[in-house]
Amino acid sequence: HTLLEWSAFSAAFFTVVLAFTHFQIKSDVTTPIIGMALFFAGSMDAFHTLAADRLIEAVADNQNLIPFTWAICRVFNALIMISGVSLFLLRVGQERRAQQRRQQGFGFIIAVSFVFGGIAYSIINYTATSAQLPQTMYPDSLITRPWDVGPLILFIFAGTVIYPRFHRQVPSFFSHALIISTIPEVVTEMHMAFGSTALFDNHFNIAHFLKVIAYLVPLMGLLLDYIQTYHQEEITASLAKTAQKELSVKNKHLRETMKELEQFREYAVGRELRMVDLKKRIKELLAELGRPSEYDLAEIEGIERGESHD
Repeated sequence: HTLLEWSAFSAAFFTVVLAFTHFQIKSDVTTPIIGMALFFAGSMDAFHTLAADRLIEAVADNQNLIPFTWAICRVFNALIMISGVSLFLLRVGQERRAQQRRQQGFGFIIAVSFVFGGIAYSIINYTATSAQLPQTMYPDSLITRPWDVGPLILFIFAGTVIYPRFHRQVPSFFSHALIISTIPEVVTEMHMAFGSTALFDNHFNIAHFLKVIAYLVPLMGLLLDYIQTYHQEEITASLAKTAQKELSVKNKHLRETMKELEQFREYAVGRELRMVDLKKRIKELLAELGRPSEYDLAEIEGIERGESHD
């Protein structure tokens, strides 16, 4: 029981660490907010484990404490995940929501984390200090753990309504993984609500194992998103390098073309100047011979100055 519960908490911890890493890369508060929600849900599981092992002080007997804290943790898990996702579904318009995600930053994450943490601490404090806890197990009934029916309904609602809508607005491996994670969550609650009749029986252990799987699925989604983001950055860097190389080749070709044009201009200007000198010489020779000139001296001087004549 301790190993399974602590594994679930560890998965939640690594999820929030990776979520903040993802936030540093993409500056999108979607993943850290939901990661923090998952982390505080895992923290409740950690409290459930520590209280069951009597590593923290609790007043109630384990026979009442373990099933009650389990039920409270499951309700909290479902509600806090739905609340975290719903933060991004309060406004209509995908473009407006995307703009808000870019504008909100680390301060918003801290504020929401304090809210989640305050709720979790209040529940932990109440449970640990209560000597009399409500009965949560009815072994002879069809529904052996009625308190698990609430989380069962909440997870079904999240998996069929909330998470799919979130995935449509923010498509990613992570948002898709949230939908998939509701499958083990629902099966977990079915084992507890309709199967488990005693502490640490088969249904109890199966449910705890499935909860670990449910925590690992969002972690896998975040890993895939992180890998995809890394590959996209590699592709972008490669394209930028290729574009820079092509630009360098084009610049070199342009410089060579400009050099050729400059050489041609120098050749054309030189030829024109030589023609002017030749016309002047012809005019001088014709003057010496006393013959009329074919060229106007003013025209020749204008050509030397770069003026054009019709």
